[in-house]
Amino acid sequence: MELIGLPEGVSVEYQGNTATDVGNYTATATFTYEDSVNFEPILSISKTWQIVPVKYVPNVSATLKPAFEGIKYTGQNQTVELDIVNSDSSNVRATVVAETLTAKNAGVYYARVNLEYVGASNNYEGLTTEYITVEWEIEKEQLTVRAKDKSIIYGDEPSNNGVEYSGFVVGEDASVLSGTLAFEYNYSVGDNAEKDYTITPKGLTSSNYNISFVTGDLHVAKKNLTLKVNPVTINYNSDATNNGIQPISDLVCGDTIAELGVLVFNYGGYEKGDNVGAYDITVEIDWFDDDNVNYTVICEKAVLEVVKIDVNIDEDDITLVQTVFTYTGENLTSLLDVQINIAGVTKNYITVETN
Repeated sequence: MELIGLPEGVSVEYQGNTATDVGNYTATATFTYEDSVNFEPILSISKTWQIVPVKYVPNVSATLKPAFEGIKYTGQNQTVELDIVNSDSSNVRATVVAETLTAKNAGVYYARVNLEYVGASNNYEGLTTEYITVEWEIEKEQLTVRAKDKSIIYGDEPSNNGVEYSGFVVGEDASVLSGTLAFEYNYSVGDNAEKDYTITPKGLTSSNYNISFVTGDLHVAKKNLTLKVNPVTINYNSDATNNGIQPISDLVCGDTIAELGVLVFNYGGYEKGDNVGAYDITVEIDWFDDDNVNYTVICEKAVLEVVKIDVNIDEDDITLVQTVFTYTGENLTSLLDVQINIAGVTKNYITVETN
């Protein structure tokens, strides 16, 4: 306590106006007057004053032990440990809250250290900070979801064989994942065969796994195109011909033979005039696009049957090749070579013996 504005000739002495510790105090000012004739002297004044306690500033720090940095999800409870440095343990007690050190799922957590003032001085009342926190984390585990390879046939709808998982912690499987597994394809019905397209899985999520989706191969194979040849019967010495093929049921995607190529028939080597018998009729496609990639032709052959014809021979059908012989003076036994024309075909000579 200190008085200001005192009149001239008045001096003062103080008692009880200085203190250090918390408490209630009385300050007294005692006056001395050089001239008391003109004043009614006031000998002293007393006032009470107080020092109140303050909050103590703790000097405590806490950090996560290095061994627990970067820990990953395991499916089990994990407990971390802290390094605590208390430079003022005589005044501050640091207590770790145990339940804040343990967690199971991936995420960010905060370990808590409660602080308490335990000093003997009455000059402090509590602390400026009652606790400190240390951030720690359980990182997500890596999980790979790979689409299995799949083979389909040209014209089929895109499809899949499901997925393979890699990375689940012990005791867990796809049932712990959220979302719905779905697939994307870069193939559409009608795209060319003999090519690999991609199957890409998607749709799954997890709070405990970082999911990587890996594509699989969608192989599109050629479709079998079966051509069934109709059988044919022709007469001997006739040109080869065909009755076409049976209706085709294997074409897809709006394809037609007329758009793809031309049917080419083969007759097993038969040529007009060949002997009667059975010959194979086969068929193939002469593709307009030399690099046909969508169909594999399977031919179901048929029989080209060449049958005998009825022949009636008259004199006009017979020609004697040699009708005049040279005299030799001896009896002659002659071979007459006879050539017969049947249905427009001249057959081998027929040998006739005569006298």
